Amino acid sequence: MRFEFTLGPSGHEHPRRRPNGVRRLLVLADLRGSGTAGPADLLDRPIVKVDLDNVDAVLARCAPVVQLGPDAGNVRIEIRTFDDFHPDRLIEHVPAFARLRDIRARLKQPSTFAAAVAELHGGTLGVPAATGSAPQLSAPESSAATLERLLGRTAATGELPATAPATVSGTVDALIRQAIAPHIVEAPSPQLPQMLAAVDAAMTHLMRAVLHDPAFQRTEATWRSIQWLVSTLELDETQQLQLLHVTRDELLAESRPDSALWRRLLERERQAGADGGYACVVCDATVGGTDADLAGLATLGALANALDAPFVASASPALVGSRSMADSPHPREWQVDPALETKWTALRSSQAADRVGLALPRVLLRLPYGTKSDRIGAFGFEEQTTPPHHEWFLWGNPAYLCGVVAMRALGDDAEGLDVAGFEGLPAFTWRDDDEPKLQPVAEIAPTEEAVVSIQGRGLMPVVSYKNRNAVRLVALHSISAPPKELI
Repeated sequence: MRFEFTLGPSGHEHPRRRPNGVRRLLVLADLRGSGTAGPADLLDRPIVKVDLDNVDAVLARCAPVVQLGPDAGNVRIEIRTFDDFHPDRLIEHVPAFARLRDIRARLKQPSTFAAAVAELHGGTLGVPAATGSAPQLSAPESSAATLERLLGRTAATGELPATAPATVSGTVDALIRQAIAPHIVEAPSPQLPQMLAAVDAAMTHLMRAVLHDPAFQRTEATWRSIQWLVSTLELDETQQLQLLHVTRDELLAESRPDSALWRRLLERERQAGADGGYACVVCDATVGGTDADLAGLATLGALANALDAPFVASASPALVGSRSMADSPHPREWQVDPALETKWTALRSSQAADRVGLALPRVLLRLPYGTKSDRIGAFGFEEQTTPPHHEWFLWGNPAYLCGVVAMRALGDDAEGLDVAGFEGLPAFTWRDDDEPKLQPVAEIAPTEEAVVSIQGRGLMPVVSYKNRNAVRLVALHSISAPPKELI
């Protein structure tokens, strides 16, 4: 199966547009994390120029904050460097890890092993044993019973205490109990290997909960995508990348002609005498089939027309009638809700659709952490299972690829170049029945029927190559019916 990139169907109304002077790619994204609007009104927020030399400083200045959910400890994590997304750094920010590491360290040391075991027998979680000689132990207890005490469960029922912890320490204890509970193994007596295995399994459980927390994934995906942009584009005085902090709610709600977003992008830029406008505007948001999303997309389309620049974003699988591209990759499984179909058809027929493009599927941004891919130093951590859990990968918005294609296609040397192909992307392999398998970089390896069906919906397919860590954008066109090229 071979797909050639096209700029759109013949007879298009928008000729290829080459901005005078500087080619600029603008990214509208939640740069501060957890939907935080930021200290300034949208009208006063700076549009920041970013490149390979200053991307770390820009991240530090934006200072995103991630509020983890209850499964990850309800912890507030401040991101100041790209290393702060890494498990070795996350261990320092989540209190439950400190508690587990302390227990583990005391279990491993011969001088503290007896006291640590006594502590576990006593049911105190993470509270250091009294100094001096270790208490005398009674008859040996099974490792299951010991860990039941560690969890604060009753010996007879295994139930957690009825009273929920009210303190921060109690919350951490409850999180550890939840993490370690599935790893209790019966044994004649509390032995070091079983204890260490249970603690390590609990640390893995907690780290997965943090890395796969929706708020954490969104923030990491945004900044990994920006990091990829600055390393992929040849940024210089003629080709620039700019960022504007806009939350998803602001992006889809602030697109009226009298809104701060319109005035920020139109009036302020025109007053500044910006040269040549934008080659493309990447909206780091996924558009689904809800009324609010479709209304927001329509107003974004009006802004794109006013700005005379293509806007690109990610399409939810719902727009092709799929629950998930991984769970239902075949068009025969897709079924669009009739009410959504009516609204989608109306939007595609409107003028607002002419300068807006939506792409799918998502793109893999980094390898999972693990001994065979990206080993961490703190403990033996495997982020993925075998076979892998699809939503545990870090998936990114394919609109960033569209932005790169637009910048490439508008270059003076674009003729004859492969502007739509991307090589050297993360390659994750695992074994299935002793056969090696490569995870498709863009979620699935689509059939030709699927690609044609996606384009038939007015969307831009991102195609994974079979057995290669590479993808291709099949076309760069609008959602309009019929589609129109965006550059």
